[in-house]
Amino acid sequence: MLPLLLVTFCNQAPKPTVETETANLKITNEMTSNKLVVAELFTSQGCSSCPPAEELLGSFSKQNPNLVLLSFHVDYWDYLGWKDVFGNADYSNRQKQYGTIFNISSIYTPQLIINGKSEFVGSNQGKLNTEYSNKAIEISNENEIKILNLKKSEETVSCSYSINNLSKQTKYLNVALVSNEETTKVARGENRGETLKSYNVVKYFKVMTPKTSGEIIFEQVSKNIDKIIIYTQTENLEILDCTLKTL
Repeated sequence: MLPLLLVTFCNQAPKPTVETETANLKITNEMTSNKLVVAELFTSQGCSSCPPAEELLGSFSKQNPNLVLLSFHVDYWDYLGWKDVFGNADYSNRQKQYGTIFNISSIYTPQLIINGKSEFVGSNQGKLNTEYSNKAIEISNENEIKILNLKKSEETVSCSYSINNLSKQTKYLNVALVSNEETTKVARGENRGETLKSYNVVKYFKVMTPKTSGEIIFEQVSKNIDKIIIYTQTENLEILDCTLKTL
């Protein structure tokens, strides 16, 4: 278990203007790691600096469907007056683990992690463009994950998986159930009066011990789930492989 950092400050960088173009790009039913870039965004509806980052990344992921965006809503800004409807203490703890890895004295939002190897302010479009194509931090492809027998009932999502070439470096198997887009009217806090859109929201998340094959079951799942994302990481949280399927 990695040590955890203390909760800190909200990034108060000025809100950038995000100019986007509509792109008719769709995620294929299953994509493999040789073309994927995994972007973990730590965000909060209670932070006024976060909506520009979510807007930027929502647009960027639509125009670049090989970017696998996972938006983890943290809960440590709830005290400012608005309880994030997607906030989860487990996601705050996950961010603290990254803080330890990157030797950051203070975690913040919006924070973006690329392939578990690079971190920066999530609204920094220039940095996003650079790291998106940075060969030095690309996924190593040491594992090959396959999602099998994916099923969704009213309140249950289940599947089996297999991993070829499971290496000794593979420490964590992460499984996320994601909603493509959510809209929330915020009544209090820093974003009071705003209607916020959130993209690729992580609704359910499990960290498992990786095996060459296994079963995954989520129970009491809400209806608004669009895809399942599975990715592996080393002990230092570097991402080795990723795959996804739509539901």
